[in-house]
Amino acid sequence: MAIKSKEQINPAVPTKERVLVLLDKGGKNWYLRFRRSGRYRYVSLGTPDLTEARRKAFIDPPEPNEKHSVSIRKALLAFQESRQQLIDAPGVAKGIRLNTFKTYKARVASLIQFFQYLQACNRDSRVRTVGSLKESDFNGYRNWRERQGIMLTTIKTEISQINTILSWLYQNDFIENAITVPLPRVNPDKYRQPNRLFTDEEDQVFRQTLLRLCSSGDPERQKRWHLYRLWLEWLQDTFTRPHECRMLRFTDVTETLVDGKVAVRFSTRPETKTGSRVVYVASKVKSKLARLYKEWRLPITPASHLFLLPSGNPPSSSWFSDQWTQLIHECGFNVQPRELTQYSLRHQGINTLLVQGVPATKVADLAGHSLSIQQRIYKKYSLENDHSVLRSSDNFRVRRGVPMMTDADIPEPWEIDPVTGDWFPE
Repeated sequence: MAIKSKEQINPAVPTKERVLVLLDKGGKNWYLRFRRSGRYRYVSLGTPDLTEARRKAFIDPPEPNEKHSVSIRKALLAFQESRQQLIDAPGVAKGIRLNTFKTYKARVASLIQFFQYLQACNRDSRVRTVGSLKESDFNGYRNWRERQGIMLTTIKTEISQINTILSWLYQNDFIENAITVPLPRVNPDKYRQPNRLFTDEEDQVFRQTLLRLCSSGDPERQKRWHLYRLWLEWLQDTFTRPHECRMLRFTDVTETLVDGKVAVRFSTRPETKTGSRVVYVASKVKSKLARLYKEWRLPITPASHLFLLPSGNPPSSSWFSDQWTQLIHECGFNVQPRELTQYSLRHQGINTLLVQGVPATKVADLAGHSLSIQQRIYKKYSLENDHSVLRSSDNFRVRRGVPMMTDADIPEPWEIDPVTGDWFPE
């Protein structure tokens, strides 16, 4: 910070230790400059009048804020500590608190790396204090992350998290003025475009490769691929997002027999971005999983997770994505990142419903998004084979209700209490 003007607090008794200064980036207010720990410190007196500034500095000199002299790294770690204390806070689901802590921990780490990068570029060996932060310090964050291959949509989310961190620093007196980093403008259609549907040839190769992996000859590997095949079948049947149903339990999913088809009904996790919603579709995956665990001799209870590894533990979130990456590699697909993902199965199922002539409002309700979102995302998928307008009106007649039979009428082994011998009706 350059000094535009310098004045003595008391002209009759001049001193070099404490003087009044005007800064080029400090506005019109006078600042009290003093030396502490071998470095100059500046404290705003909050007035552009020189006489008033001399009176404040002489009669009631302001005490410097010790938090302003803390390094940027220590201030960010203090914020991380405050997020860590929320993990054990009551009243909020622990999964939400843990995910929030992990998110901001990653953001603190990226900010520390960013300021280390700035110091290396500027060849500056000094330790910057948090009180010297300005909005212009974050101008290069977007370019820095883009060079690392991060998508602009992710960068926008990261900058909004950085604004939350800066707001906390301002509220806790680490910085004197509030700082808000402007968010970049993002065209969502541009970044949703890479996630496309499978072609007919790719779909055939995909299924053949999955069957080959399930019969590779390695028992442990076969078990994992059998589980993952049922997971993909579940995504195709229910059109759900992977994070919405990864932690479902057997008691969360009810089965009914409707018109000769097994229908499942469950609610997605409430802590997801779209919130809890009811899904009601045809699927036999729950029964297949129960038979699979019986072959593995896993002790299944009503409270057990729907998807379990051969060890009996639920898979981590990274396990599903790692299996998908390995599956695409085994298929030999030469695709760009995010071009074919597990979400492609969701898009494939939704597009199939639209081609079959299911009303768009019902498809949107099943998928858990608004009609406007659906029209914007799925407009790029071809519906050239849709001949629903040529159907006979007889196909749209209202059918009479059919008697339903729930799987609670026929107790399965996993629904029986091993202690009392009673079964748990769903």
